[in-house]
Amino acid sequence: QVVSELQSAVRRLEANMGSTDEDSDEDAEQASSLREEAEATCRRCRSLMGRVQMRQGLTRLVRMAHFHSVGRLCKEDTALQAALEMLQDFKSEGGSAAPGGKAGDEGGADAPLTGMTKDAIELVLQAGENLKQAGDYRMAATAHACLAAVYLCVGKQDSRVQRLSRTHCHRALELLAMVKAPPDGADSTAELELAVKLFEAKALRRSSSKGGPAWIPDVRAAEAACGVALDVVLSKESPCCGRSLLGYLRQEAGGLLQR
Repeated sequence: QVVSELQSAVRRLEANMGSTDEDSDEDAEQASSLREEAEATCRRCRSLMGRVQMRQGLTRLVRMAHFHSVGRLCKEDTALQAALEMLQDFKSEGGSAAPGGKAGDEGGADAPLTGMTKDAIELVLQAGENLKQAGDYRMAATAHACLAAVYLCVGKQDSRVQRLSRTHCHRALELLAMVKAPPDGADSTAELELAVKLFEAKALRRSSSKGGPAWIPDVRAAEAACGVALDVVLSKESPCCGRSLLGYLRQEAGGLLQR
């Protein structure tokens, strides 16, 4: 109901902005002021609408065991820890790799792509678009980070699904680059950025080589993992779980290079 009301409000405001253009010759200054006010209101509406959709989607996801950590990506102080927990869960699921999968990769079944999961994905996707249009780049990036995590869970041995995960990683990183730094200079997006890069490295590892040597995805994944480690070492502030992160990266990159 909230989303429906907000969508109606945005449509009315956009219609009013169109009528303002028609009357702008009579009073250009007043028309410009009204248009700016309407645009600002539209952005606020879209931001609120995006956050409601985000909450709807994540509420559906966290009800399922495979996605219980996804919601914690929304908080800066838990995003990196949540990503590490998800990636460690992949390794602890047990079993051997699926037929056609890579030796040494995590086993276990994919998370089920149920109707509820699809609905949740669609809601989070809509949320990301509305938040982007509202200029709320931090939350829009979070939406894409959540989608990247979901696709990592539902298609571990499916190269097409892993490409979707990488696509959302790229979109998240692009949006994070657009976030303005706060006046105190603290980087409020650093840990989310590291989390996204970890997802990207995992998706690269699972990618197909497209007719090339089978080791190419491993090399790309190792390069991405080493890049994250370098970011951590060179960062001014150590991540909250820096030791665990470096331990995971050492294990991941070392295993890839040995293969």
